[in-house]
Amino acid sequence: MNCEFMIASTPLPPCMPLPKAMLRLPVSNTAKVMYARLLDEILTRGTEDSNGILFIRFPVMEIAAALSRSPQTCKRSLNELEQAGMIMRVRQGIGEVSHIYILLPREDTAHEWEAGKTESGDGKDRSKAGKPSPPPGIRDGRAGQHHLKNTVPPGRHEASCGTGSYRKPEGGHGMKFSKSELDIICQYAAPTKAETLAGMKEIVPVIKDLLTKAIVENAIRKLEKIPEPECSRFVAATKARFLAERDNSIRQRLAAAKMQEPIMQGHGLSGEERFLPQTRHMITLEVQKDCFVGFKGERFRFFLSDEGYWNAKRSEQEGEIKIKSHAAVVAGKLYPDKKPRQQER
Repeated sequence: MNCEFMIASTPLPPCMPLPKAMLRLPVSNTAKVMYARLLDEILTRGTEDSNGILFIRFPVMEIAAALSRSPQTCKRSLNELEQAGMIMRVRQGIGEVSHIYILLPREDTAHEWEAGKTESGDGKDRSKAGKPSPPPGIRDGRAGQHHLKNTVPPGRHEASCGTGSYRKPEGGHGMKFSKSELDIICQYAAPTKAETLAGMKEIVPVIKDLLTKAIVENAIRKLEKIPEPECSRFVAATKARFLAERDNSIRQRLAAAKMQEPIMQGHGLSGEERFLPQTRHMITLEVQKDCFVGFKGERFRFFLSDEGYWNAKRSEQEGEIKIKSHAAVVAGKLYPDKKPRQQER
């Protein structure tokens, strides 16, 4: 390896990021170097999940090759980082590579680690006796930036169940929320900030999924920083936008379903054919191939006499139509055929 002294204009070679708080983390040096390598990997080749949070697929053998360490050493270091709350591995199916989520430490986390390390006063490492708790959530970093494209002018706030942000009225730094955080806020929205936070805090102890728990705790931490009455207005706007988008989505799905469903042609339900003395049957049918009834795919409703019904059955046997439903007609009243009950297993 060729080395040289540094001067003011010397360009840095390719480097890996390592938060300063990691220097005081009570884990091995190999685990710290591994965290820097994982963080570099997620910044360059991270993949977003359905919540917009980045993860990586990094097999143990590849990590071992990248760090020039044995697979057993890398497994121990991964366990150290996971126990310290700095990474979270989500197991996939048999033979599949686990998804690794990287959690970024906050500034106050380093002080907690330092206090936990020397709380006995003798300077010895007490990390095994009192393992530091994982950070309560992923900070406002790359995990949400890809979805936070909305900007809010000073004095206003905007929220949606896709992305959203809150900006202080005096024009300070805005509080940004990911899609998953806004979904949680929509579910537990209440008239006041205190009631909203109380509802969200109540579910934290019973959440078993670590990723969901981190999202809820992160949303709580952000809401606590928004003063009243701006927080209540932000929550109300978020819920209103959610309800509007949900209603629009339902209407769009119904309209799409109606567009896909063929129009029913033939006799109307209140047509005079229904009340004729010779009418004994009502059928709905779908044309299977172009014939005298109509073109393939068209649907019809007919009120028929006994003779007309048997002619329709004959056309069905010939493959021209398919009868979808049948009802007996007596003096204009409909008596649909009862579907046979399935035999209990």
